[in-house]
Amino acid sequence: MLSLRRSFLLHFVRARLGGAPEPGPRLVGVSPEARRFGGKADLARIAPRYRGLVGPQPWRAAMERLRDLSRTRGFEVVMLAHPEVFGYARDTAQELGFALVETGAAVRAWARERGVSDIQRPPLTLTAEDPHPSAIGHAIIATVLEERLRSSGIVDRLVARRWSFPLAATPSPAL
Repeated sequence: MLSLRRSFLLHFVRARLGGAPEPGPRLVGVSPEARRFGGKADLARIAPRYRGLVGPQPWRAAMERLRDLSRTRGFEVVMLAHPEVFGYARDTAQELGFALVETGAAVRAWARERGVSDIQRPPLTLTAEDPHPSAIGHAIIATVLEERLRSSGIVDRLVARRWSFPLAATPSPAL
């Protein structure tokens, strides 16, 4: 449950500095491992007002809205997965015609060439506990993304669109 008595930022910082997170409910009710392999959310750990946003059906509905917006507003949708996407997310991306960019093959190739056995640890991640990409991981992501955007023709389409309408006419979002 959300409360003014609990700071999620403070919880995050304490968890990073102190090792294990505090016991109790979390805003995200699915472990990283379960998310990676399409696991089910523990709805009891998710605030009731957010439960309708969890799972394949709400995610697909959001992606359909994004597809519709891209058609009416003229932008490209690119789904980037590092290292790869599984299950309903992959199926949805393909069914909706999103460009799907996965970095897994490039990450594994980089690791093989350097004798790195675990792609979920440094030097490809920030730390053994924090699986976010390191500078090396981000460089691989950027390389794969650039190649895919160029080879798919997205870059050419975006450049052509840039000259077909003035960018200044696009309303900026309110902050």
